Amino acid sequence: GTFYMQTSGSLASGTFASMVNLPAAGPTAVTAAHMLIGNSANGPASSTSSVGLGLTNTINTGTITIGAYRGNGIVSFQPDVTGGSLTLRGVSGGSSRVDNVYVGYKGGGDNFGKGILDVSTGSIDARVTNFIVGRYVVYASTNQTGTFSMTSGTLDATAVTLGSVNVATGSVGNPAIAATVNQGGGVVKAASLTFGVNAGVSGLNNLPTFTSTYNLTSGTLAAGIVASGAGTSGSTSLRSINWTGGTITTYDTSTDLTMTGVSGSGGAIVVAVSGGDTKTFDVPAGRT
Repeated sequence: GTFYMQTSGSLASGTFASMVNLPAAGPTAVTAAHMLIGNSANGPASSTSSVGLGLTNTINTGTITIGAYRGNGIVSFQPDVTGGSLTLRGVSGGSSRVDNVYVGYKGGGDNFGKGILDVSTGSIDARVTNFIVGRYVVYASTNQTGTFSMTSGTLDATAVTLGSVNVATGSVGNPAIAATVNQGGGVVKAASLTFGVNAGVSGLNNLPTFTSTYNLTSGTLAAGIVASGAGTSGSTSLRSINWTGGTITTYDTSTDLTMTGVSGSGGAIVVAVSGGDTKTFDVPAGRT
């Protein structure tokens, strides 16, 4: 079934909050078809649900949604936890992949659904099919934000997307979608890394503005394809890799690395190199 962390109420203003702190010592495991953190049926925009990670955490799930519909969501290590770890796997555990990880999921018309997944004070070991930061599936023009931060461990994903609009019918509107990945160490391995994709119906009033930002300060980013997403977007959209340290390399030793942007409508990918730390393109033998 679904593991819910949510708030519910009819207050027009104020703050609703719910929190679960997992044990600060010893191992903890949660298994659920869907783990949803931040849903709210009718609470105010300040509604937030939080999960405080303990020392050793394993989540086996088909989908984890952080921030959803009318509630914001936060997953992070508790302040007094040192050297914590988070393992993400599919429901069957082992080497299985989580089908979907959504960090920020906007499925309601109001300005809710902001998501934060911050494991920067510990480590992560995640196997995922679709890892999406900033997911937007509603007819509205209100903003959306999602942020993922890590400094240690490995995120192994088939597809990583920073900013995703998917509205099956009608107008998407012109929301501002800010999707950020902060990598300060460890390994992010993605067959595809996509910046700002609009799969909504093309036409009038369907022009989201993406601020899709990958901050690489240390560690390794291994990718097969780095690309600007398809679909229309606002001309002030910014898709960028801010590279101040660390290594960029191919997905594996049998693939090349392709980086491509779409000209116009803010579709260029900007690789901004700055700072005094060493930056390295690691090209395996026989690869480009």
